[in-house]
Amino acid sequence: MTATGPQSQTNRSISPAMRHLIGLRADLRGVSQSNLEWLGDDPVLGFLAPVYGFAPVAPRNMARYVLLRSVLDRVLKVLDAANISVVLLKGLYYAEHLYPGPALRPTQDIDLLVSARDFARAVMALQTSGWKLLAGSPYAQSSLCNSAGQIELDAEFDPQSFLSPGEANFQDSTGVDIDLHWHISP
Repeated sequence: MTATGPQSQTNRSISPAMRHLIGLRADLRGVSQSNLEWLGDDPVLGFLAPVYGFAPVAPRNMARYVLLRSVLDRVLKVLDAANISVVLLKGLYYAEHLYPGPALRPTQDIDLLVSARDFARAVMALQTSGWKLLAGSPYAQSSLCNSAGQIELDAEFDPQSFLSPGEANFQDSTGVDIDLHWHISP
């Protein structure tokens, strides 16, 4: 590449594999590989534009990340107080560990994994702390809900024997959705 200025410094940080992917996409679109400003408008590789300095991080993405992170911190405190181990899945984990900046990966909800044996206690802990079961949750229309819409599970409840996608969906007062999984795939 013979680009000059700040773009040439940015281009030097692009890995050979990423440069190859960008080249394939540029060929497909019929655009220049030497001027990567088209990245910001590309529906497939557009997420790379802020990474390489061709577009700013969307303020909306940054605000959403800050909100999700603060909700996650609250959820983790609730589950920790109930002595429940939890694994952060997908969105926020990827944003914080796989991207140069967490706001570069748009994230809509929080996905958490708890063990099947801790699922009932995790559900109770979230509900007691103000999270509401969402109407679309696999449990929302089940016989497990009381008249207030809260899940009522006895100590012997075995989530592995319940036919569902392996998650319950909650929402907090800020509108953030939490998907509480007890296994990753049904």
